[in-house]
Amino acid sequence: MSGPVHEVHVIVDHDSPSQVTFSETDHLITGRKYPAPPVACITVPSEGDVLGNTDVNVPSPPGAYGGDRWTPIIYQKGVIHIMGKGYDPQPQADGHEEGVYTTVKVWVTDSSGRIVFGPVERHSEVWFEGEWETEKALDYMPDDFEKVRVWTSNGKFHGSKENPVDGIEITLDYLNEGAGFVYFAGHANPMIWADHYPGIPGGRHNSDIAGLYQINIHMKRPYFPLDTLKNGEKLPIVVLSGCHPAAIDCSLMKLLADPHESIYTAKSGIYAPECLAWWLTRVKNGGAIATLGPTGLGYGMLGGFCTSGAGGWLWPEFFRVYAEEGKDVLGEVWTTTLISYITEFGPVLDLTDAKTVEEMVLLGDPSLKIGGYPSKEKAESKGSGTSTDGGIEIECAPGPTLVSKKKFPLSDAFAGGYSTGYRVTTNTLFDGTPSTCASDGSDGFIVGYARQERTREGIVYQDGFAISKGGVLWKELLMRNGNDEIVHQYVSYAGKNRHAVGTHYLGIGTMFDIIIMPDMTNENTWDVLTYYIPSGVLYDWGRNACAIAGDYLRDDIQYIAIFTINTTPEYGSFSQVPAFISSASNWVQWIPSLENVENIEMASNYETHTALFAIEHASGCYLGYAKYPTIWGDLLDIDVTGPYVISNVDLAVTNGVGVVVGEYDGRIISLRTTNDGMSWGHSGVVSPEGEKPEIVGNPDGSFDCYFIKDGKVYVSHSDDGEHWDSPTEVTGITNLATDDIIDVAPGIVVWPTNDGDIYAKILKDTESLTVLDIDVTSDNKKIVATVANSGTVDQSNVNWEIKVEGYNPLYTLLKLNITKGRVFIGKSTAGTIGTLASGDTVELRSGKVFGIGHVMITVTVGDASAQEDGFLLGRYIILHHPRE
Repeated sequence: MSGPVHEVHVIVDHDSPSQVTFSETDHLITGRKYPAPPVACITVPSEGDVLGNTDVNVPSPPGAYGGDRWTPIIYQKGVIHIMGKGYDPQPQADGHEEGVYTTVKVWVTDSSGRIVFGPVERHSEVWFEGEWETEKALDYMPDDFEKVRVWTSNGKFHGSKENPVDGIEITLDYLNEGAGFVYFAGHANPMIWADHYPGIPGGRHNSDIAGLYQINIHMKRPYFPLDTLKNGEKLPIVVLSGCHPAAIDCSLMKLLADPHESIYTAKSGIYAPECLAWWLTRVKNGGAIATLGPTGLGYGMLGGFCTSGAGGWLWPEFFRVYAEEGKDVLGEVWTTTLISYITEFGPVLDLTDAKTVEEMVLLGDPSLKIGGYPSKEKAESKGSGTSTDGGIEIECAPGPTLVSKKKFPLSDAFAGGYSTGYRVTTNTLFDGTPSTCASDGSDGFIVGYARQERTREGIVYQDGFAISKGGVLWKELLMRNGNDEIVHQYVSYAGKNRHAVGTHYLGIGTMFDIIIMPDMTNENTWDVLTYYIPSGVLYDWGRNACAIAGDYLRDDIQYIAIFTINTTPEYGSFSQVPAFISSASNWVQWIPSLENVENIEMASNYETHTALFAIEHASGCYLGYAKYPTIWGDLLDIDVTGPYVISNVDLAVTNGVGVVVGEYDGRIISLRTTNDGMSWGHSGVVSPEGEKPEIVGNPDGSFDCYFIKDGKVYVSHSDDGEHWDSPTEVTGITNLATDDIIDVAPGIVVWPTNDGDIYAKILKDTESLTVLDIDVTSDNKKIVATVANSGTVDQSNVNWEIKVEGYNPLYTLLKLNITKGRVFIGKSTAGTIGTLASGDTVELRSGKVFGIGHVMITVTVGDASAQEDGFLLGRYIILHHPRE
């Protein structure tokens, strides 16, 4: 079956600047009437675009929901990348399984109609996950149940003529007819449940159909639509999937206490008087007799995996337990469902599986007998009864799924205080070996390490980062995941000023974190991306090792990461083999022959956007490269050679030259590549003796190799990575714990000491100031800011200012000045710091202030600044988070 042709007309004018845009117009092709013939829609370029003399590169255009599949915008050197959508908008799960797959034919004609390119065919795979999940639930239910499929693809769920994305009238009509069970599979927040039209035509704003909401979002009658339900005693048990529909901590006070979270984050709508699930349950003359749903983010799997884990497995299991296990008491059905999930994916659940179990609630009477009790006559009559690359094989599988994106600090993270005197960490117990450190080439530094903590169960290990502007003062950041004695953190500079990326081993099997750091020294800019691989397929991500190589291309921070993983019998039951993932690929690739990998090192060539890597294995060290795919989303280009008989390796790249250093027969040697890892050679001797080498590439193309010998740290310099100067001792490194390793980055050496802490030696002059704290005086009438010279150079005549401005997050939504605070006195206090020695601190105080309402306090000292939100009540200042 064929669908209509979609045409886009563009202008080729090499004398004009280019204008290439992204657009989704497939809602116009179908008119949002379903089922419909197959759809093909060109999303890049758009109608009227100009292919001119300038390049255009936009990785993720605004509004492209799921846009990694039909973006990015790429027009380079006169070549346009044609992107598009293709899908079959008919019911898939109900006997039309082939509808998941469509073939899109693309061709280009000139102004005369002559074909100048193509036609070419591309295959598309689009799943309507919610329909597959509900169909699986229906398959379990007994045949004597009437099964009604209210799907967008079969045309039974749709918007109104006046508003194509408001379908609540249809939902209310079906609920008023009565039902035994209702399963809503879609998106939600505490106020609204919605679903997509097939293929998300026109983007979410054109295809998200609101099916439930307790407060009329259009501000017209009826103001509380659910209260109009009249299904009387025909009350269903409702399964309500999505995010936060059963958030029982809803409160209007949330809007006052934290308006930003209530409006703009994943908890949008948390300010509702009651959550959607409870409102539906407590309706007077109808609604539901009980509602089940998540109190937090509802997790799900994409594509063909949609019913194999998380909510897409849990909710159909609820219906299976009822239909096949003979249980008819609601609480027992629900308890058995949760036990089934733990049994299926446990006994040790990863983070997503654990949350999937813990966040689900039953709002209703758990002693409810489903279907009611039979009459005496029926009870008596019922009676009783029973019922390959580089010569090394590389395998691949669909890549991980992004399950959450959170700002750091997280609820499970801890931002510790500052340490002074080049002391990176402060701990009464031991901080583990520094697993990695990175610098931004200026005054920014970051160190990853593992930290001991004492609990009732004994000593556990938490994952730590330490950050510094200048290297003198350090701030400790902990991510409380995993208790294994494993060095979990690996950080890589990603180029372009302060950009960096990091990995975080969770210790829970099928999940891992990638941390995007636009500013490596400011954790408030970090995004923590948690990825999930279906349980029982690829697991134990990073248990033996993990590494990451950052880069900056396509106007964004990118990365290639390597984790050690285990695989299931489906892939041969390999143990801790290296697996490659990337921000640019939708695949995971691994090397099955390299079992029990012990260490991984990576480095980026920013000129060619290639990641070089070294993988240590019992048979030796394997060297290679991984290149970003030419077509975004495709497999990485990976090549591996080896083994090389070296150990304890490290790797650096500068000016197109990559160098690996390692131990060999008591010596430290180097191997070099000048062709991005396609071949390695030119062996050089760094030192005739030594151990645990670490190498850094310098901006001028030279290299420095640091290593331990006789309990001291030495350094050898090379202009080319092959010929090395005689080693010299690095002074100022004392109390070295020689059982551990050191680490280096441009301008810094970090080492563990026998007292259990980590210290840093800064090898360059740094000029940096840090605002340590913003607080108020004891009488709450003045603002106090603590500022430190966190650089190695004394500073003088530094200008500073404390500014108090009206502020309220509601302003950006309502655009009403009345929502902003007012400051009448003390809007600004300024001054100059005469002299501030390296490592010293000073307190700055504002003048008296007077005003009313929310305010934002900004402290600026030289190039450093920090903000704190608060509230003015006359002359009194109340800070929301004075010591966060």
